[in-house]
Amino acid sequence: MGYDLAFWKGPRTARKPEAIYIDLQNGVAVPDVEALSMADVLSALETAFAGLERLDEHQQAFWDPADQKTVIEFAWSEQHFVATARGAYTNEQLNTIIDVGTSVGARLYDPQVDVRFGGEDT
Repeated sequence: MGYDLAFWKGPRTARKPEAIYIDLQNGVAVPDVEALSMADVLSALETAFAGLERLDEHQQAFWDPADQKTVIEFAWSEQHFVATARGAYTNEQLNTIIDVGTSVGARLYDPQVDVRFGGEDT
């Protein structure tokens, strides 16, 4: 089982963050959610996670350190990206992902607790 962290840009809306997250995960373009610069996101992820393996044709990337105790999977669309941490991941690794998301102006949504952090709708 993994731990997901999702990121997107956009103002507070009447829709619940969970509904927006589900639409984004299902490939639905969501009004009021801004496009992300995935080039900036991926560049920051590659800097933070040396050895990141990108599968751009599938809009996915993977980070699997040499100790093979952790894997972090990344998936994205034009409007969001999601990181799924599996294995013996650390809080530091999760915080690094959060730092990447906020550095590109996106806000964190934690689907495990159904909370979108930052801004007016927290």
